[in-house]
Amino acid sequence: MDGAIEPRVAGLLLGTAAGDSLGLPGERLSRRTWVRRFPGPLRQRFLFGRGMLSDDTELTVMTAQAVLSSGGDVECFLLSFSWRLRYWLIFLPFGGGWATLRAGVRLWTGVPYRESGIDSAGNGAAVRSAVLGALFPDPIERREFVRLGARVTHRDPRAFLGALAVAEMAALALATPDGQKPDLEDLCNRLRVLVSNDPEWQNLVDRLEEGWKAGTSVADFATSLGLESGVSGYVFHTVPVALFGWYAHYGDVRATLEAVIRCGGDADSTGAIAGALAGASAGEEAIPPEYLDRLRDYPYSVAFLRRLATQLARFSIGVPASVVPAAYWVIPLRNLVFNATVLGHTVRRAFLFCLGR
Repeated sequence: MDGAIEPRVAGLLLGTAAGDSLGLPGERLSRRTWVRRFPGPLRQRFLFGRGMLSDDTELTVMTAQAVLSSGGDVECFLLSFSWRLRYWLIFLPFGGGWATLRAGVRLWTGVPYRESGIDSAGNGAAVRSAVLGALFPDPIERREFVRLGARVTHRDPRAFLGALAVAEMAALALATPDGQKPDLEDLCNRLRVLVSNDPEWQNLVDRLEEGWKAGTSVADFATSLGLESGVSGYVFHTVPVALFGWYAHYGDVRATLEAVIRCGGDADSTGAIAGALAGASAGEEAIPPEYLDRLRDYPYSVAFLRRLATQLARFSIGVPASVVPAAYWVIPLRNLVFNATVLGHTVRRAFLFCLGR
């Protein structure tokens, strides 16, 4: 097995987890409120100075495991992912995207997985698609897995396009040699050719290119999209901001996450996407150790994600790989702790709001 790919895949998974967990405590806060409440460098703040993972990392893991269980057959992948989504729903996740939750309900009511998607342009498909970019070097196969995987939860073409953009950039990051940065013109052309009949997307790519060339900050780029109060869950907001931060700080995981997460809004999702791409670009060693040392979640621990990365790296180069065992039985208890903590954050925010803070 090519030893060079595994640290990049591990970087993608651990970068997803790091960005997700760092952004989670300030999810939906405005940019100004984020800076006021969380001064200083990014650190884990979710539960007594420790970090936990949201649905963004959970769905990424579910996608990866479904691919491994399918052996590369798209119908088997869809079947596996749809059942994982069903079981994820009955474990009572807190804070999952509305479209993803509704799709899970539709699956339980007997709607086929090819028809279960909701007409939504949310970012639920995009946050889990970087791993598909790592697993399928062939662009045709990659596009098909992203398209059909997205439709299980989101059938709006914009949701698919955002997911495909993330997968394509993850594939590009993994294919770029260490120490090099993808050519800007080539990168933008890759984004443009994803779709030719969506003027909003073409305009976004033009603005990305202009911002990168001008050295615009991530915060100023987000402001130019009308997101000065925070990045929304609309996929054409989430994905461009995450992509902009990734390429503007290419190879620097800390700078990428600091810039993207502090834009506020759906910070766990933007953090997860930007972290995945930054980790895929620079590898696991580039992720600041403190981002992972204080990450406390089970069964999706740092050790579990590393084991999963080993199998994904094997799959990506055509070596036999297997699903990584996980203690799924513990998830209901884990979710009780997670949900109670989210409720505590909600009450605290309401209290601070009443105090004018």
